[in-house]
Amino acid sequence: MEEFVKKLEKRSERFLLNAERDLKDREFDSAMFNAEQSLQLFLKAKILAKGVEFPKTHEIRKLLDVLSKLEDKALNLSKEEEKVVELLEEAYISSRYLPFSFSEEDVEKAIEFVKKVRDFYGKSL
Repeated sequence: MEEFVKKLEKRSERFLLNAERDLKDREFDSAMFNAEQSLQLFLKAKILAKGVEFPKTHEIRKLLDVLSKLEDKALNLSKEEEKVVELLEEAYISSRYLPFSFSEEDVEKAIEFVKKVRDFYGKSL
């Protein structure tokens, strides 16, 4: 399991780097998708590192809720951060099914939020 957690964390880091690169290249839709993937994999790695199978969901809110219970600490989200979570969840769905676009500001906030969550919960191993 430790090896799988490391692999998820490495993929999470890669998606974050891709999001930052896409933002720089003004590819906002793919940047948002990469930010979502980074956060989703990071949260799943943290949950799995606690010895708990992560839920079969792509919903950032559910994953944050599970992790906050396991860590016994919750990241209190501002209204703006709640909106960012909504955008991240929309990015997952829209990348496959809907013609939805994201702004540069949306992506900047999303990447900032992903980094905040990563700093708050730290690495798994």
